[in-house]
Amino acid sequence: MNPKTIDPNKLLKDERYKKLIQRLRSETLKLVIDDRNKAREYVKSSLQKLDPKNLNNEYIELLINEMQKLARIVLRKRTEK
Repeated sequence: MNPKTIDPNKLLKDERYKKLIQRLRSETLKLVIDDRNKAREYVKSSLQKLDPKNLNNEYIELLINEMQKLARIVLRKRTEK
């Protein structure tokens, strides 16, 4: 999945990801938003394991931005309930 084309709202509706996203703790989502260095660690670790060919700073920053967008949307939806 190319992060340039991610629509967080579609991702939240996709059954493949919906349950995974629901299991994320709000504290983890807040950490991703508030601590860019920690988010960088998460992304770098995941890329090393899952997609080492894309392990570069530009791609890492792109994924961090997308993670933060998704985290904000999920937290907003949780507080609306």
